[in-house]
Amino acid sequence: MMPKIEIPTFPEHWNTANLVNWINSRNEPIKTLLEAVEAEIDEAESSLVKIRTEFERTKNDESNLEECARSCAELRERLKMVVDAHAKEQLANEFDAIAIYDKADRRATDLIKILMARKLWKENVIIIENLDGNEPAPENVVINLQKAYESLSEFLDVPERADFLEKVKDVFLSWYSTRIVLAIQSETPVDDLLPIKQKYEMLRRIEDFNNVIRHYVEGENKFSFHTTNNLSDLYLDTRGIIISNYKRLMDGWVEKVLDAPDVFLSNTFSEAILMREKEIKDACTATIGMTLENDPSGSQTLKMILEFRLVVSQYISHPDDDKSIAKCITQFGELLLFFTADEYTKLAISFLANCSNISLDSTHTFACLEQLFNRLSQLIEESNYLLQMAKETFGNIGIIFLTPAFRTMYENVISMLDKFYKTHMNKSNIKDEDVLRLVSISGQLLTWIDNDKQRLKDMSEQLGVTDTDPAISRLSEKLFNEISNFQSKSSAKGECDITLVKARAEVRKMNKRFIARTVEVLSCTLVTDMESGLRNIISDKSTENVKMQESVPSFGTSPNEFVTAAGVALLSLAHQLSAYSQDSNMASAIMFAAKLETIDDIPSWWIGKCAVVVQECFVDTVGDIDEYSSSLCRQLSVDYTYLADVFEDLGTTKIPDFVNMRQMFVNAGYLE
Repeated sequence: MMPKIEIPTFPEHWNTANLVNWINSRNEPIKTLLEAVEAEIDEAESSLVKIRTEFERTKNDESNLEECARSCAELRERLKMVVDAHAKEQLANEFDAIAIYDKADRRATDLIKILMARKLWKENVIIIENLDGNEPAPENVVINLQKAYESLSEFLDVPERADFLEKVKDVFLSWYSTRIVLAIQSETPVDDLLPIKQKYEMLRRIEDFNNVIRHYVEGENKFSFHTTNNLSDLYLDTRGIIISNYKRLMDGWVEKVLDAPDVFLSNTFSEAILMREKEIKDACTATIGMTLENDPSGSQTLKMILEFRLVVSQYISHPDDDKSIAKCITQFGELLLFFTADEYTKLAISFLANCSNISLDSTHTFACLEQLFNRLSQLIEESNYLLQMAKETFGNIGIIFLTPAFRTMYENVISMLDKFYKTHMNKSNIKDEDVLRLVSISGQLLTWIDNDKQRLKDMSEQLGVTDTDPAISRLSEKLFNEISNFQSKSSAKGECDITLVKARAEVRKMNKRFIARTVEVLSCTLVTDMESGLRNIISDKSTENVKMQESVPSFGTSPNEFVTAAGVALLSLAHQLSAYSQDSNMASAIMFAAKLETIDDIPSWWIGKCAVVVQECFVDTVGDIDEYSSSLCRQLSVDYTYLADVFEDLGTTKIPDFVNMRQMFVNAGYLE
């Protein structure tokens, strides 16, 4: 029985530190100290109970007894808290000691591992150094080196060891490439390949194993690409070959030997296809060329390309094959579509060049105008067809193929119109209906060009926006550089290619020339005789001041015949032009030239322009009347009044100089 532990007497104002110091000074276990404290407390409680019993007899001391009991309870709680804190501290110290031991144990284990790995490395290096020349190391030696290196690499980074090991493995595995091929060709490829694969895995060279198999598969499954009837056949025929080879290999040793064999075959076939890009491009070009042989216009070839793109898009959206091999087939389709796009520009240029190379056979202006109208109408239809097909085939990317084609077409049309104008429109005997027909054709041309401008502008603004069609979207990624270059060369106004902007401006300029020539031709019959007649009567400028009345012809109060003839001709022209009142193409030509939003009366517009010419002719020919005789001035005032009435009847605007001339006659007293 252990001796009783004496509990010290603490001062009146004691705290937990006094108790902790006492506990730390003792060597007994915590449990023993706690039991001693509790025993002391129990003894104190028993004593207090006795004292309380005695004090109950005296009511005056009852409050003192309760206070004493509370003090004892507080003492007990404080003692218990201190003992618990001390116990936790000792427990933490024990855990720290265990952690220190574990750390030291791990270090010792790591040190042993490093020493063993170094020993294993050194022993096997000695074996290799004793080999002859390029003799491969024994298998167990190479594997031991690999294990030693992996152990050492956990703690050390020694590139020299890595280089040495890789060279040893290169020599060792160089003999296995042939073994892999022989194993594949054996009657039991799976049984023969798996042990070899295991060696490659142990040496962390599984990629080398896969590469040997990849080269073998590529060699045994060569793809050939030949000219076909159309691009869809070229695509689908190749898909059939890919699927056939894929299923044959998957049903054999590939699935049992390789990890993720479906992905492996898909990647292998994709690489094999990419290695034959030139063959694919040649087959694509030849197929398009063969189609063109039976399609001189190129329209069916454009349709064939659209159908091919739709086939590719359909497959990408809903492939019927395994996911992995479908990826390979999709890549081939995208590649073929890319090469097709490369040919599309040349095809589009050729298509529109053929249509826009317009030659006019006849020497007669009317016949040439008829040919011109028919050929331009056909050209408009063909260009609309091309634009539609390109849009459906390539979406907004089509703009980069269309622009060079439209550039060539505009150049041809402008050159042809310029040549036609110089050949036929500069003739002195050109007919009114011929120049009017040319203006109508010009309006048709301008309307078409303006519509194309808007459609091309819309495509240009959407260029680069992701297309919902997967085939077009991926083609856009492949053509990133081409699209960027195109956008950098676009007009600042967003009107597509700058050369097209210049071509449209040239056509509008030619249209103004056509209209100016038409006004000139229409007004020629109006002013030629009038100008000649006016000059004749004015040629003798005898005035009253020089008293040469006898030389002045006798003038009446009726307008001269050549003036009335001009007025009648102008009225007759209005009737003649009424045939063009519903000509929308002529209206377009006038609106483009005059920069009008709309035109309500085509004949009146022409009459207005011709009336201006007549007024200018009269004003310029008559000139200043101050030097003329009074009789001549009186006659000229009559002629003026007649013309003014004609212009009033036709509703045409009078030019300022013509209006001012009236005031001149009024000031001279010839008009009221």
